Amino acid sequence: MERDNERTMDHLPLEEVKLSDITVTPPPAEWSPSAADDGPQPPPVLVESEGGLTLVGNHRTFWRAAAQSRSIIRCLVVRSAVQVAPAHESIGNAAEEPLLFQGLLRAGIVENRSRLADMLGFSRARITQVLNLLKLPEELRREVLADDAITEYQLRPLIRIGDPQRQISMFRELQSRKLTGRQMAVFAEKAPAPPPEPGPATEEEPRDSTLAELEAAFPDPPPEKPLEKEPAPVREPSAPRFTAVEDTPAGNVLALLSTLGTMRDDGWRAAAAEAGADQLDMRFLEGVSFLRKGLFSAAMDALSDVIRRAPDYSAAWFFMGKCANLTEALSDAEEYLRNAVERDPNQPDFYLELAVVLEKQKRDGEALSLFRKANSLRKAARRHEKP
Repeated sequence: MERDNERTMDHLPLEEVKLSDITVTPPPAEWSPSAADDGPQPPPVLVESEGGLTLVGNHRTFWRAAAQSRSIIRCLVVRSAVQVAPAHESIGNAAEEPLLFQGLLRAGIVENRSRLADMLGFSRARITQVLNLLKLPEELRREVLADDAITEYQLRPLIRIGDPQRQISMFRELQSRKLTGRQMAVFAEKAPAPPPEPGPATEEEPRDSTLAELEAAFPDPPPEKPLEKEPAPVREPSAPRFTAVEDTPAGNVLALLSTLGTMRDDGWRAAAAEAGADQLDMRFLEGVSFLRKGLFSAAMDALSDVIRRAPDYSAAWFFMGKCANLTEALSDAEEYLRNAVERDPNQPDFYLELAVVLEKQKRDGEALSLFRKANSLRKAARRHEKP
């Protein structure tokens, strides 16, 4: 895999660019060029827009060149959609991936997040998940630029913390104690959530001006299905967006689940009972509620109970996989999710979660095929929904 990547990099159409012509994020104060790796340095990745050339990838290569007082450096300059995939493949830093996505959208090289997801074989949710890292304080993101060992999964729990100082404090814990993504999630669960902004909720979660600006400037294409005459029920901002295919047991329960909000208090029970959830469904929903509260052991107990009583309850297998994924039990997560897919192969989210698990295991080829499968199922579902 590494040799293939090196050969790909050797054949990239690189250009010589003056360092002074590039807009760049400076290194963190404690960074030193003496910490350079001995191996070959990947070329800086630039995005060209009306504002000029902006560095979005492989910052350390640029920083070292600047420290050596060089005036010219060979770079990969992204000017069209053809160069998007090679640019993305050359980047391996958690803070650089959102910079690349932001640069592509702002420059108009990619028209919207849905198109970017299709080009990279990701889900739209994954693109948004990566872009969410732009919410973190710049000081923190600069430090991540200097450390490829930090992953998006570890940083993800920091996003829900509203206080930048608290985010930085938690990041220091991550650095000093080498916390896993699960441990960071536990810390985030204990931290108070930011208060909701006044006014009608139109997004899944509060967004900072950078991400809101991107989504306003590059909206997704209009839905293929015309709007219903009756307004859709109002959901809590953080409710998940399932793309379940209904008319199956899993589709029905996931459709119900998507109407129950965060399920962090007991109000969901009455709503579920009113919607016709039976005793087994209630036990399943109880497991999901435990999971969202960070009570992983209780969640696994409840979901295992559902599977013991109904082995083909695919949604329970799915959330068992999500729980195992959050606790870094990746082999177990893969097994549970494959059971979910086997029992209901028409649920896009089952493939998406399995793809994430495989991606964490560096099985990128398998993950990519599952991302594409999820996208294909979503498109098929949209066609099915047309009147």
